[in-house]
Amino acid sequence: MNSLTNERGEKDFMIKGGKICSVISMMPGYKDGNADITPKNRNGVIVVSLTPDVLKLKISVKEKLTGLPVRDASISFTGSDNVSQSLTTDDKGNLETTLPPASYTISSAAYPSINATVTGADADVRGTVVREFEIPREELTINVPITTDCFTSTVTVTNLKTGTKAQVRANAKGEVHLDLRLNGLYLIEHHGRVDTISTEGLTPDSQIDGPCKFHVGQTWVIRNIYYDFGKWTIRKDATAELDNLVRIMKENPTLQIELSSHTDCRASARFNMILSARRARAAVEYITKKGIKSRRILAAGYGESRLVNACHCEPKNDSNCNDPQHQDNRRTEVKVLHY
Repeated sequence: MNSLTNERGEKDFMIKGGKICSVISMMPGYKDGNADITPKNRNGVIVVSLTPDVLKLKISVKEKLTGLPVRDASISFTGSDNVSQSLTTDDKGNLETTLPPASYTISSAAYPSINATVTGADADVRGTVVREFEIPREELTINVPITTDCFTSTVTVTNLKTGTKAQVRANAKGEVHLDLRLNGLYLIEHHGRVDTISTEGLTPDSQIDGPCKFHVGQTWVIRNIYYDFGKWTIRKDATAELDNLVRIMKENPTLQIELSSHTDCRASARFNMILSARRARAAVEYITKKGIKSRRILAAGYGESRLVNACHCEPKNDSNCNDPQHQDNRRTEVKVLHY
């Protein structure tokens, strides 16, 4: 016979005869439970336990290299009926959920290493399936290229979530590549300006622009532009840096600049002004011969009028500064006039 339990889950039965009877309990969402009624327990209480008919999943996601948890990892569970749901790991890299019994594909759009299929046959005696995933470094970072005016400067990168800092220099082609962690926020410092990059919601195959962008009034120093004493001829060891500037201007056809030459305070102020003007014009002539229109570049010589330190020589043309301090003043600068 069929009958329903009361609100407390109980049901009284009157059993006749001496035969063994079975009680089968059924409820949607639970596995069927059964118990036998024998002469020994005929006047007692029969307890039929029901267990949820679900698949329990425990997921753990860690970094392969460090063993640290990967938090906020979005993981999808797709059933054999192609119905999918997504959940994210907690701050310890863990995720627990229960699903209707079926076969499921576990995956993550951000982390290819998270890939598995589970069924009820994989469960332990408690009905739980445990899966641990280790994520390699290449799935945890995004490559951010910076290829504009950063080619002469060290770039300082600060992870605002951890406070850690790193410095990166450009390669010979004037390129800087930053391997940034996903789901992070970074401070990028270069040429005296500060930018931020957010990698929230990105995946390792995402493409984002670096923060190095030109703006009117921006200046930077072209390093390693050397001249023989008292001369303005471009030396061979200076051409690589000027070639970088040529490349930048070809990549940015709207860019217009002032290229200025500066000296230290030694020799007379008039001599230094003339010398710097000739050096600036020599650098501009080199660039225009490489195919850059002359209207895009203004040559300027400032002599010793814009020293970057306190190494003044006037009025007696004398200074207590050492050679490295004077070298800081002997520089070639670029200033953005239009972009």
